[in-house]
Amino acid sequence: MQTPRPNDNPRAVAAIYAALQPHILSVPPEEYTPWRRTHDAVTFPHSPTMKSIQVYDPPMCCSTGICGTDINPDLVNFASMLGQFYTGGIKIERFNLGLQPMAFAENATVKSLMIAEGTDVLPIIFWDGKVHLTGRYPTKDERPEWFRAAFAHEEALAS
Repeated sequence: MQTPRPNDNPRAVAAIYAALQPHILSVPPEEYTPWRRTHDAVTFPHSPTMKSIQVYDPPMCCSTGICGTDINPDLVNFASMLGQFYTGGIKIERFNLGLQPMAFAENATVKSLMIAEGTDVLPIIFWDGKVHLTGRYPTKDERPEWFRAAFAHEEALAS
């Protein structure tokens, strides 16, 4: 009898996600909370200062990070963070090398980085059209800075 894999069973996937959920945003809320919860909706006190994030991912089966046997907690947390950014009004675009290779070929910056460094440069993450991070996903310690940059008050940016 073959042992079932976790991703063969939707309940197992849900159980894994539920087990990881407390760790997804393990940074104390006072360090990054740019939003307020009102009933079950998330509201943001001001418009995002960051307008878009583009992510050029290495080949993988899905962008959530909970597929397969080797779960990357930074990828799981990154996917959750992108969901929060999307809720806050930031345009999110993700491209998977295995599923959308033309997106990589059509972006001159991505193409030149991949020619120079190969696939080790992936993921490539752009903030408002400029390369922000390459070769890895943001760590737990970096996520608060991402929230501050995405939802900084315009008065703070002026100073």
